[in-house]
Amino acid sequence: MLKATAVAFLGGVGVGYGVWALMNEGKRKIGADGVQSPRAGAGSSKGQLSLPPAKRRSLDMGLVGALASPRNSAPAPETPTKSPGGGIKGSPRVARSSSTAPTNPFIDELVKQNMSPAEVAESVAAKLLETLPLSDEDRVSLSYVRCVLHDLCLDSTMSHVPALLQGSHSLQMEDVDPDTVRYLRSNFTPVDSVRKAKSVKSLKSVTKGMRFALRLQRTSTSKMVSSGYDLPYQVSQEDMQRISSVLEKCDKWDFDVFELKEATANRELRTMAWHLLQRYDLFQKFSLDKAKMMAWLSYVEDLYCDTPYHNHTHATDVLQTVNFFLSTAGASEYLSEIHILALILAAVVHDVGHDGLNNTFHKNAMTERAIFFNDQSIQENFHVSTIFSATLNNDEINWLSQMAPAQSTEIRRMVISMVLGTDMTTHFTHLKEFKSTFDQAGNDASEWEAHVDVLLVQILHTADISNPAKPLGKAKEWAGRVLEEYFVQGDKEKEMRLSVSPMCNRDTTVMAQTQIGFIKVIVHPTFELVGQLLPEVRKTCVTMLEDNLEYWQEQTAQQSQKPAGSAD
Repeated sequence: MLKATAVAFLGGVGVGYGVWALMNEGKRKIGADGVQSPRAGAGSSKGQLSLPPAKRRSLDMGLVGALASPRNSAPAPETPTKSPGGGIKGSPRVARSSSTAPTNPFIDELVKQNMSPAEVAESVAAKLLETLPLSDEDRVSLSYVRCVLHDLCLDSTMSHVPALLQGSHSLQMEDVDPDTVRYLRSNFTPVDSVRKAKSVKSLKSVTKGMRFALRLQRTSTSKMVSSGYDLPYQVSQEDMQRISSVLEKCDKWDFDVFELKEATANRELRTMAWHLLQRYDLFQKFSLDKAKMMAWLSYVEDLYCDTPYHNHTHATDVLQTVNFFLSTAGASEYLSEIHILALILAAVVHDVGHDGLNNTFHKNAMTERAIFFNDQSIQENFHVSTIFSATLNNDEINWLSQMAPAQSTEIRRMVISMVLGTDMTTHFTHLKEFKSTFDQAGNDASEWEAHVDVLLVQILHTADISNPAKPLGKAKEWAGRVLEEYFVQGDKEKEMRLSVSPMCNRDTTVMAQTQIGFIKVIVHPTFELVGQLLPEVRKTCVTMLEDNLEYWQEQTAQQSQKPAGSAD
């Protein structure tokens, strides 16, 4: 009955899209969350949505309010706004497929804003409630549709994923090749997995109180000290001066991690980590055993594999980027010392033991790693499991043993949360959670105290995908490294007669096209959102990211103008 009402009401206005979103999100919710169709009698049709009594009562009250309210009482959808400086250069354009598709420009514009189908449909319903002369009966029907769509936006596994990455959508980015779209869909969405909706956290106030008790008191002074630096190994005075000169620039967005790699003779990870632990005065504040930490950092660095991309140089790059967010961008003002310590350690270990093969490969090949972790965040679980197992079972590197049990337990919990948050399939889930938290807390540090885990996960994940926003030379270097790692995987998949993963075929993948899609769909929306909390990110990082996007678009245009068969 709900679907029939929605189709009859919305169809004549050219927005059957809203019903399509409702039906598809409903099917996903029934399949993923076990929501059964209502048993209102023998006439109940399959596929109808069943809401818990409490939610149904909430909807009923909303319908009563809609009946009694003036015709224009429904709130209007937010008007999409451009970012400072005119927004992203070359914003996504859409091309229609030959299949039936919505023809409403309002819908197309919302899709280009990276909204999910359910979010688009909810905005459409809101617009209709505001603009159309409706009867009371029609207003009730449309209000009900809008309420259900809003509920799906909050609860459904795929509701937060942009429509452009949902396979059944008819719109595509004009300048992003299909292989890149498949890559983004398979690596940054849970489209291939069945996941249950998050349950409501219980005892929230108790948990908040326990976490607050573990935090060190925030002071008005800086959390950093600036003297007494040393290194976790012996070097000559000349080398010490060179390394110190490089480390002096560690707060800058254009920091050169490859220069540090050369200066430290491939010991860049332990060097940067040691430097930041001293700089934030964490050895003193947590009475860390320097000998054990020195041995631990050396051990962690050796655990990284010699792969083209996921190696300890990448870990150092992520660690330095985290420091930029903490220092220059001001994220440290939202965190206590124990959070900063956990964040630094999570960046250090976040890809420990990565073998250069992504979760899709491990799952398809049914590797020992995939079987052990039941296909769930395979690499990420492996990273944290490996390092904590080794640390806790080796007294020489077990710096946790010197800490109070409550502190060590909390640090381990936060590190696990952050590293699991680097699973790219959780990207849109965490981004939506961060946006929701920012909408509630704004730039008030005290309001973020109850949501510090959301901020920690977002900082590490944003650093992990930051390469396209770095200075162009470094962005190109990292793009080449990650593609080479993908190509090695693709070659292996061919040898094993597995389906070649998106962007892993060295014969068909074009670097510029991969970067355009990655920036537009993943990186730019992320940095824009983080920049709302940390304005320096928008000022420095987004500006450089948009310049890089323009470069990649120019490269693609030049390639398309070359005669067929011409050499590069």
